[in-house]
Formats: sequence, structure tokens, C-alpha cells
Amino acid sequence: MLPTKPSGMSAGKYVLQANRRRRNGDLDGALTDYEEALRIDPEYARAYTGRGNVRWNQGDLEGALADYEEALRLNPKSASAYTGRGNVRYRQGALEGALADYEKALHIDPEYASAYLGRGYVRSAQGDLERALTDYEKALHIDPEYASAYTGRGYVRCRQGDLEGALTDYEEALRIDPKYPLPYLKRGDIYRMKNELEKAIGDYQRYLNLGGGKRYGDREEVEQLIRDLKTRLDKQQS
Repeated sequence: MLPTKPSGMSAGKYVLQANRRRRNGDLDGALTDYEEALRIDPEYARAYTGRGNVRWNQGDLEGALADYEEALRLNPKSASAYTGRGNVRYRQGALEGALADYEKALHIDPEYASAYLGRGYVRSAQGDLERALTDYEKALHIDPEYASAYTGRGYVRCRQGDLEGALTDYEEALRIDPKYPLPYLKRGDIYRMKNELEKAIGDYQRYLNLGGGKRYGDREEVEQLIRDLKTRLDKQQS
């Protein structure tokens, strides 16, 4: 276990430690380290971006947005901060603003997989499925182990009617990251469409157990869906 406040650490080392904590799922520990980095160096753009990422993971969109804005004030060439702000804007429904941020990130770093992912989300939401598919595939070309990009591509394939291709993508996402809730939700949708109700119920329950309902704000909706599917299943079996 990483120590909370090793003596003599620089702001940069706190950020590196915070990044490791965040990757390991220790969001509270990561937040503490980013804040310690900012106490040491209040002008450290990477620490604001990192703290914004933690706040994003915690569902604090306004706090995340404030951190990304500050990071961009300090470093207007931060692809990661533009992408982070784009993610917040996308979640808030500001699709054009999100698209502009992803475009800026890709202008700074044309190999930034997360920006392709975000732009794919926006294009998918706008109904531009072919270009969304291209963005997800660019993200996967850069990072072949990118679970979110497989999930995004799976969603596009599902909307295009390619259910088997979508299932393959969701299963690849879960191979890479079995604790990523969203592929369970999307795979559950396909099982529901195929009338494989037990599998659908199992995937929706896994989605909730992994915190997907809280993270994406649809817990009550998914719980109701599970109840409805159980009722349908009981009728089929009676």
C-alpha cells in the first residue's frame, strides 16, 4: 500500500503517485495526492487535470470542469485537459462544445486515443455513425487494449444492426477490463433484443453491482428494467 504523505516528495512525484492510485481505483487517495501536489505548486497544470479526472470519475462534473479550465489557463496546449473538458461537456449535453474540445486535443496530439473516443461519442450521439466508427477504430489502432473504444464501436455496430459484431466488441471490452460496467449494460441490451432474458438480467445486475447505475445516473431505470424482465421470464416459464 502506498504511503499517504512520504516526506520530501515533490509535486511531480505526488502527481505520479496519484496517477497510480487512480488507475488502481483509489480515487480518494488520488485526490489527496493531487491536492498535496497543488499545495506544493499551485500552478501545476497536470495536477489540475489529474484532479479533474478524479472528480469526473466521482461524478462531480462542475468540480471537474473547474479543474480542466484551470489546467487550460495554465497550459493551453494540454490535449488531456481539452479531452477532459470535452467529456464533461458531452455529459452535460453540450455536443458542439465537446466536439470543439476533442478537435483541439487532436490538433495538439493527433495520436491521442481518448480524444478519438470522445469524438466518436459525439458523432454517435449526432447520428453520424460511419464517422463515429472511424473514430473508434482510430482509437483502437493507437491502443488495441482500449476497452472503452471497443464498447463504443460495439454500440455503433448494434445501431447498424450488426448484433454479433457488437457482442464481439463488448466481450473484448470485458476481457480487457472485467470491472468496466458499461459493456455489461450494452451486452444486456442485445440479449434483451434476442429474448435471452436470463442473460440480459444477469448483465444488467452486474452493471449495477459494479456501480454503473450511480456512475451513469440510470440506476432506477435499470432496476425497473430488471423487474420487468423477471416478470416476462416468469410468464414464459409458467
